[in-house]
Amino acid sequence: MRKRKPPRIYPKLTETELAEYVYQSNGIEGYTPDKHSEGDLLFDNHVLAARLAEDFVWLPKLLHGTLMKGVLFGQYVGEYRDVPVLVGGQFAARPASLFYRMRDWETMVKRGPQDESAERFAWRMHDHFECIHPFIDSNGRTGRLVLNALRLTHGLPWLTIHVGDEQMKYYEHIQKYRDEHFEP
Repeated sequence: MRKRKPPRIYPKLTETELAEYVYQSNGIEGYTPDKHSEGDLLFDNHVLAARLAEDFVWLPKLLHGTLMKGVLFGQYVGEYRDVPVLVGGQFAARPASLFYRMRDWETMVKRGPQDESAERFAWRMHDHFECIHPFIDSNGRTGRLVLNALRLTHGLPWLTIHVGDEQMKYYEHIQKYRDEHFEP
């Protein structure tokens, strides 16, 4: 039996809100074309992936595949990487461990919050995903979509993290989790 979608508590984002989210999320990654650049493949893909997240889709491979279709070529679109990567000067999880780490991560997501608030749970799952860093590129964009899908699933509003001070706090949040809870 399929699990039913949770009831929608918050309305879907307007086109303007969605464009702002995509602009800010891309900006965090250093990609800042025109403010609302419909017709830009990465922008358009990001909008499509965000609409999936709004419909409670938190599956990273699906979100990543939607984001990177036609942007990232070859075997890496929607698939886990097979090469080591450095994130902030530190190695992310070893490629050979990605299948098992992501399987365990998905189990935790499906289990849902246990002895923590929905807010804390969504952030913990996001931070853990970012530490695993399963894709060769676009882990940040994918992770922020996962964060929002989980927030919506658990009755919390969509969150747009803005370039600048919020971005720095966001990075610090991930680094703190990595230092305290993650073993590469």
